[in-house]
Amino acid sequence: MKFVVKKKQSPTEKEILEDIELVFKKLRKRSLTIKEYDENGCYSSSTAIRRFGTWNNVLYKLSIPSNNTFYSHSDLMDN
Repeated sequence: MKFVVKKKQSPTEKEILEDIELVFKKLRKRSLTIKEYDENGCYSSSTAIRRFGTWNNVLYKLSIPSNNTFYSHSDLMDN
């Protein structure tokens, strides 16, 4: 018997997004963190980040709210 090594293909963008959405729905949370996805997803969050630039870009593509709070310069200076 001959041993054949098959090169594993990288997941498509669609597969990555579908898996992230599946994990988000499974966890039933308001948002999804990198850690939560890494613990429950089929792929690494770094794969998604490499494909889409940032984790927030991934969440935006799926219409998942981000946990990040952004403050304006004036908000920061008022405190």
